[in-house]
Formats: sequence, C-alpha cells, structure tokens
Amino acid sequence: MGLLMGRRSCQGGIHDFTPSEWEKIRGGGYGAITFKNGRVERNNFNDYPILRMYEMPTVEVFITPSQDPPGGVGEPGVPPIAPAVGNAIFAATGKRIRKLPIHPKELETG
Repeated sequence: MGLLMGRRSCQGGIHDFTPSEWEKIRGGGYGAITFKNGRVERNNFNDYPILRMYEMPTVEVFITPSQDPPGGVGEPGVPPIAPAVGNAIFAATGKRIRKLPIHPKELETG
C-alpha cells in the first residue's frame, strides 16, 4: 500500500466494502437469487432483504506502517472474507463449503 496519507479514509474504504461482501456470503435470503416456477422471486430491492449494520460482525482494521511510496488501497477487505468464513465453518463443523452463497441447509448434518 505504501505511505499512509489518510488513516480514516483507508479504514473507511475497507469497512465500506465489507457489508456488501458479507451479504453475498451469508446466503439464506441475503444474497441468494431464488426461483419459483422458472422465474426470479424478487422483482426489485423493495422485496429483497438487505443486511443491516447491526447484523454485521465486528470488523477491525489494522494498518501496518510503511515507508514505501504512497499507493492505492483498493479493496483489501473483500478477498479474505469468504475463505475466513469457510474456514470457520470447517473448524466448527468439519464440513467444507465450496460455493457461495452459503445456505443454512448446507450446514445441516445428517
């Protein structure tokens, strides 16, 4: 990333991308496209349940000092979410998740 020019902007950029990615992973109505009689069930955002901030896990951003030239941050909070959730599910259940979104039925045992 390089020399940090704006700590709050950097942290905010990471936090801003996390809710949308978490929504895609969560499944079970959040991020899942469902069909009925060959048609998509949700017509628009008015009948699509959107993840609320109070439903989000706590996200902490740690920035390591650097003397490299300033550069862009990009979206570093996005890529590690799916693997982290998948590894947590595996650690808790012994079941590997290999596709997104994660549906609650995939987590059932038996």
